[in-house]
Amino acid sequence: MDEQHSAFEQVIKKARRYLADHARLAFSIVTQYEIERGLLAKGYSRKLLTFKEFCQQCDVLPTPPFADLVPVWVGLTKAGRSPGKEDLDVIIAATALTMDPPAGVVSDDRVFHDAQQVLGLHVEDWIDPDRGKRRSPPSSRSSARGRSR
Repeated sequence: MDEQHSAFEQVIKKARRYLADHARLAFSIVTQYEIERGLLAKGYSRKLLTFKEFCQQCDVLPTPPFADLVPVWVGLTKAGRSPGKEDLDVIIAATALTMDPPAGVVSDDRVFHDAQQVLGLHVEDWIDPDRGKRRSPPSSRSSARGRSR
């Protein structure tokens, strides 16, 4: 079994465990966009259709107001963890942080692990759970979890 297939199986197993405790899976509309864009770019029309059907059974969360996005980017930047060109990840992080109560993110992307250390975002890596523990701590400059409501 190749590494990519093994990672996929691991994510499916974690998702099933999650759904055993929760009624539905929720994710940002930006996540939906990123997945659909990737499937379309690779010509995976059958997987794209399956994913769109899957989305009908999930809660797809809208983007938060602009005023909630800026504090996430500023907080990361002030802490020396600039998200660079990863603006879509900032929107996903802000979506999770502005939920009441705040939601978590399942990802292995650096921006989310930085937001975890700087802003308190809950992050799970369903492929390599120890990856976030191996990341360097945030810089000595701290950041408030500025969120406007």
